[in-house]
Amino acid sequence: MKLHLQVGDLVLTVKDCDYTKREVKELLKSMSSIYLAIVEASAPAPAPEPNPIGFAAYLERAPEMPTEDYFTDDEE
Repeated sequence: MKLHLQVGDLVLTVKDCDYTKREVKELLKSMSSIYLAIVEASAPAPAPEPNPIGFAAYLERAPEMPTEDYFTDDEE
């Protein structure tokens, strides 16, 4: 029996072996996972996008309080 499997660029050819359908499916799954790992490893990582959320604050100091008694209990 001659078996020829191809997943993307991966090619597997097996001669003079008897495989069941289940073994062929498992072999195909293994080849697919290997090919996917190769493709993901060779692809460049996407550049991280800048954070669109920011924070800014503007602070002012209050003017100095008068030195005389500002709050008094005198009724004038």
